[in-house]
Amino acid sequence: QMAVSLPKSSLEFSDPEYWKKFFAIHRSPFEWYGDYESLGAVLEKYLKPVDDILQLGCGNSRLASELHDVGYRNILSIDTNAAVITEQTARNRERKALKFEVKSATETGLEPEAMNVVLDKGTLDALLPPGDEGAEQLVKEMFEEVTRVLSPAGRYLIVTLAQEHIVRAWIRHFLPTNQFILRIHKIDNSASGFPMPVFVFVATKMKMRMPMPMPMEFCRAGNDKPVRLSNAEGVLECINSEQYLSRFVHLCAKPLTSEASIVLSSADGNPRYKMYIVDDAVAQLRNFSVFVVPIGRDGDWLFATEKGRRSLRVQCKKDRLAIVTLFRECTYESLDQIRDELAAFVLRLNPVKSARGATDRVEFLSLGDHDVKKTVATGESEMNGRWSVEDVLIKDKEYRRLVFLSSQNLVQSEAAFKEGKKKGQKVISFDTLACEHHDVMLLSFVLLKDCPLVRPDTVSLKVAVLGLGGGLLAGFLVKNLPKAQVTGVELDPQVVKIATDHFSFPSSDPRMEVRVMDAMDYLKEIAAGDASKKQDVIMVDLASSMSEEGLSCPPPVFLSEEALVAMRGALTDDGILALNLVTRDEDVSKAAKEKVGKHFATLAVVSSEEDVNEVLIAAKSETDNFDTKKLMRSMDKSRPWIKRCIENIDKLMMV
Repeated sequence: QMAVSLPKSSLEFSDPEYWKKFFAIHRSPFEWYGDYESLGAVLEKYLKPVDDILQLGCGNSRLASELHDVGYRNILSIDTNAAVITEQTARNRERKALKFEVKSATETGLEPEAMNVVLDKGTLDALLPPGDEGAEQLVKEMFEEVTRVLSPAGRYLIVTLAQEHIVRAWIRHFLPTNQFILRIHKIDNSASGFPMPVFVFVATKMKMRMPMPMPMEFCRAGNDKPVRLSNAEGVLECINSEQYLSRFVHLCAKPLTSEASIVLSSADGNPRYKMYIVDDAVAQLRNFSVFVVPIGRDGDWLFATEKGRRSLRVQCKKDRLAIVTLFRECTYESLDQIRDELAAFVLRLNPVKSARGATDRVEFLSLGDHDVKKTVATGESEMNGRWSVEDVLIKDKEYRRLVFLSSQNLVQSEAAFKEGKKKGQKVISFDTLACEHHDVMLLSFVLLKDCPLVRPDTVSLKVAVLGLGGGLLAGFLVKNLPKAQVTGVELDPQVVKIATDHFSFPSSDPRMEVRVMDAMDYLKEIAAGDASKKQDVIMVDLASSMSEEGLSCPPPVFLSEEALVAMRGALTDDGILALNLVTRDEDVSKAAKEKVGKHFATLAVVSSEEDVNEVLIAAKSETDNFDTKKLMRSMDKSRPWIKRCIENIDKLMMV
């Protein structure tokens, strides 16, 4: 059977084209709205056995029969189709209390205020296709007739799929009357294979008009506590998110060939959890667990990248793993609270059934607590938004991180601690680099004619680091290359202060120059300057949010013709460029290499073992003749960071 693909966001449920495709595929409407087993819990909140109930457009629905069989007797069902009325009468001949009549929903012939309840299961959806002005007038007349026949405190219940135009029409008519309390219930539809939820719209008629509209309320499935909403946009946002949620569950009914993710919101609509579903590509999923990533570890490669999450699933030995990350803006009391909040939803994602066909309980995994960070400092930068400096313990080793909270908790910099001179003292270590791609960038030295990996204490060179972050790469170069002149270029002055205050960045060292400016302007300035300003190595480690071009590092402008010309011009004749490239698009990666290759005589690539980082190392002059093995033999192996370079040399692939 065909299936409608999952929209990229909940807002796409407001697109008429989505619904057009949906209705073209799903042609069995009588199962769409659920049976009494699905609807009963909500309907019974608003029905009393003594109520006089009018069902509009009954069709061949069994709703009246089901209501009768659980104790409701005074039910009049109407439809304009005489054939279905005859069929319903014959089917319910044993249910003497039920009445079926050929009547129109716009002209029932009933006395004013004769009914306590008016029921509509799918009739409004059928009468009001989008963009039909004639249908809009018909529905307006139906709403007016419902208002006329409802008694004070009477309830008008509509079972609907809640397309946008349906929602707007309902609100537009009843809210301005100031005489109805409007509430929406979401129903978990149990109809087999049906991917969409249904909703029950409830309009309760007050005895008199109020001086102002009453607030609208939204109740999620299984939650009696309503959310108050003031306008149609808020209602639609709640409905769209629930529709997206149900489609996500439907999508996950079978093994996924690629990762799927969804954001789960709290009752007030604010994001609370992000969940990634990672499956083994097997015909049958035999086990399932949920892994809760603690705050403070959310930026780790293992949890923050698709490749890492696939690796985590294998390590956990699960066919399906739901990986849950938390939002730092939210408050979480404990892992038990998180487990309780997620339990109902993850049960719907569990592919494992017991012998009786029931869903098994779901195992929750974690690293011990829901928050493992120690916050050292927080603040907000005008350029980069909110930030946090955090200490995190990973496998008995403590790290300090700079995290930009406005960029999906992106770890901008990471440093390891080492023991200080005083007992128990911890200081930032510049002996090694904590970020893998920084280690790889040091391979740019391999292509220099006078390689500092051989004689690190004696080689003089000029290195520019574009994108300072916590200042760890630039600080490392100052510490480990005593003859180097290092320039750190950073656009955000707040980042320079964070690096100095919290990451021991040597901003006052005479060999460390800090330029607070746009990196593009810096490149143009050096390229246009005299030879004494040219750099032997330029390391580009500039990050941004994922762009339309599919790049998150560097910003696309730094792969433009103008930028690459400036990079080449800012280097000495034998200079080297090291550029951190991050993209999930192979075509974008290929295009980036081609652009860099046009401007440099030699190009090599080192791919990161961790997700999508690639470091492009480009030489201004030809370097085909260097002897890697000879160079490795001559390197200073007494230094751990140079030993790491030797280990990485085999990853250096010429393009």
